Amino acid sequence: KRIDHFKYFVGIVLLYICFKLIHNLVQQVKLKKNEESGLKSGKKSSANQSDFQLKAVRFSRYRIQFTYQHRDYHASILQLSGLSLVIGTIGGIYGIGGGSIMAPLLVSYFGLPVHIIAGAALFSTFITSITGVLSFQVLAYYFPTQLISPNWSLGISFGIGGMIGSYFGAKLQKKIPEIWIKLILIFCILFPTINYLVQ
Repeated sequence: KRIDHFKYFVGIVLLYICFKLIHNLVQQVKLKKNEESGLKSGKKSSANQSDFQLKAVRFSRYRIQFTYQHRDYHASILQLSGLSLVIGTIGGIYGIGGGSIMAPLLVSYFGLPVHIIAGAALFSTFITSITGVLSFQVLAYYFPTQLISPNWSLGISFGIGGMIGSYFGAKLQKKIPEIWIKLILIFCILFPTINYLVQ
């Protein structure tokens, strides 16, 4: 019963993320149409390499601010740290790095660009995954009668596939518009959401 209730709770949270992503996507489409209609030449300006670079990155005591593709973004460091703490705890319980939860929240709730958070989410997944594996290995020493120790052969198999996929994903990312990435993200979240709520 507790597992079913937790799945239902996760489904509600994922459903909220889906709605936020859809709302964010609609706003972005409207903004893009307004920008295109404002061009006097009627031609789209070709993107150059500098458009995909962070500019004017500033750190204050409680906030991070940066400019990307001629738009200003900001986020609260305290909120990001608190969210990371919660997601890290959930990731340790369920055996996920946390980036799969963190990335949609950063896009939907914080409104950060997908191209920027992808690398940061992968790095956080790498750090939390190593910490989780070491923690389970240490716990296995103190609780030898329980199946806590990581399955290394299975984990290495996952890791090899994930490394190859991450490489190709990083290569393709800059060539895919952010709107399409958000659409893919919505469909990827919507499937487990429906599954959790139906169960």
